[in-house]
Amino acid sequence: MEQTTALPLDFFIVYSSGTTLFGNPGQANYVAANTWLEAFCEMRREQGLAATCALWGAIQDAGFLARNTETLDALQNRMGGKALQATEALDALEGLMLSGRSGEGVLDYEWRALKRFLPSANSPKFSEIAALSPDAADGGGQSSEIQALLDTMSDEELLPIFMDMLRTEVAEILRISPDKLEADTSLYDIGLDSLMGVELMLAIENRFGQSLPTMSLADNHTLSKLAALLLKQMRQSGGIGNAGGTGGDGTSGEIESPAQDAALQSQAHHLARQHAADITTEQIEEILSTIEPASKGEQR
Repeated sequence: MEQTTALPLDFFIVYSSGTTLFGNPGQANYVAANTWLEAFCEMRREQGLAATCALWGAIQDAGFLARNTETLDALQNRMGGKALQATEALDALEGLMLSGRSGEGVLDYEWRALKRFLPSANSPKFSEIAALSPDAADGGGQSSEIQALLDTMSDEELLPIFMDMLRTEVAEILRISPDKLEADTSLYDIGLDSLMGVELMLAIENRFGQSLPTMSLADNHTLSKLAALLLKQMRQSGGIGNAGGTGGDGTSGEIESPAQDAALQSQAHHLARQHAADITTEQIEEILSTIEPASKGEQR
C-alpha cells in the first residue's frame, strides 16, 4: 500500500476467491486471507486510488486447478455448475475494469449442490439465492420421492436404498468412489473426521429432511447402522421434514444417561485418534467430566 500510494497507477488488479461469498468449511484461513484482499481494495478505492478485485470461481484451463484435476473435480462437486474457461474469466475482468466495478464474483454454481456443504445455508443471508434457485420452485422433488418410498415400501426394502443414498453422500465428502464404501466398514476407519461428520449431518438434513446429532455417529458409524437409524427416526417422526426431537444416541424421545455417556466417550476417543493421538484415557475422562454436566442440564 505505502509503496504504491504515490504511483499514478491506471490499474491495480487483485485476484480473490468466490469462496468469500459463501464460506468454505475447512478453509477458514483461505477465506479470511481473501476477504482481507477485498477489504484492501475497497480501502484503496475509498482513498481515490485504482483498485479492481475479481472473486474467481474455478478456472478449468489455467492455474492450479488445471494442474490438479482431482481438486477441480472435488471443487465442482461441492459448488455445482461448471468451471470457467480462461477466456471467459478475462472477458469478465475486462468488463469490471471498463465499468469501474470491483468485488464481484465471477463463477458458476448450483445452489442445490452448494447448500449441502454450507452450515449457514438456511440463514437469511442466502434466502434470496435459495428462493431464486431452480429447485426451490419444484417444492423439493427429491424429498417428495423419498416420502413416496416411505409410504409405499417396507423397511426391508428401504434399508438398502437408504444405504446407497448415504453411500453417495459419504463418498462425496471423502472424495472417493462410492464403490469403496462397504456397508459394515467404520466410516472413521476410511478417513471420516469430526469436521466431515458435521458435513455429513448437514447433507443428511438437506437430503432427508431429518436432523441427526453428530454424536450419533459414535454408535452408528457404518452405512448400515446409520441407514437403520435414519429410517427408524423417519418412521417415528412421520417422514420428510418432521425431524422431531433427537438425543445424544440418535434416537427420538428421552435419552438415557448411560447411552449418552457411552456416545460421548466413543466420539472423544475417535477425535483423540484423529487430532491428538498422544492424549491419555485419563485426560479424556477429565474433559468429559466437564462436558457431561452441561449437556445433561440442556436436556432437562
